[in-house]
Amino acid sequence: MAVTFTQIKKSVYGSDRVVTGTLAFSGNYATGGEAVTPATFGLTRIDLIIFDGLAIATDGGTANGVKYNAATGKVLQYESAATGLALLEKTNSEAYATGSNANVLVIGA
Repeated sequence: MAVTFTQIKKSVYGSDRVVTGTLAFSGNYATGGEAVTPATFGLTRIDLIIFDGLAIATDGGTANGVKYNAATGKVLQYESAATGLALLEKTNSEAYATGSNANVLVIGA
């Protein structure tokens, strides 16, 4: 798996659990996104994943848009196209920028 999660804090709000932490990407991207499960975040259900911005490389030179697709359970990364088109999904087997990571807030149970 090319995604790991480092938890910062886990809280309970009513019947929901809220987890914050850093989602780190390594290796190569897989078309359609990287699979995450509730267990990735120490939960039994994912209701929503909120990213605090972009997936950013440790050198700050590369940043990609990130999105959680609840229907597929995958996190997708998008990058700008050289042609000036709107953001496009990263291509299959394209290497992640070194240290690519994103801070997340995950709501679930």
